Amino acid sequence: MLDDDFVRHQLKAYTRSGGADIPFDEARAVFEKYDNSPMYFRDWLTVRLADPSLDAAAAQDAVEKAIEDSAGFRDTWLQISGPQRATLRLVADGVGQLFGEEAQTHLAGIGLTHRPTGDQINAAIQGLNRKKHKSIVKWQNRWHVRDSFFAAWVRRRGPEEF
Repeated sequence: MLDDDFVRHQLKAYTRSGGADIPFDEARAVFEKYDNSPMYFRDWLTVRLADPSLDAAAAQDAVEKAIEDSAGFRDTWLQISGPQRATLRLVADGVGQLFGEEAQTHLAGIGLTHRPTGDQINAAIQGLNRKKHKSIVKWQNRWHVRDSFFAAWVRRRGPEEF
């Protein structure tokens, strides 16, 4: 598989540059976390090379923080309404039925006490799809967050941020 070959090649370059051995399965999991993004994976390896004391999770946190700061995720989040935030979370989590019981159960499960109605979710989808940043896109009859890094950032928001 091309993705496995890419990960192996990058790990080989990393160890040749002086990096400690990283188990292939650990590296592959990091690569898959963001839809097999070569940019993210290379940044993760670079952070680990720059600071060998970091473990995999700490290096991921450092890369994610740098990406969210440069991409303005917090600014985007603060510009959208509560129902749009909740809807964005549903989409980021891959909830299939956005207008029914599945969505309400999912939002309750992540701790949201003020959950949007089906009409509010529909309006939020339209707004998120029209915003200048166009945060969501419909593909293969499902809504997806356009940027996988932003989707991961949204999934890390606690219930108090909605």
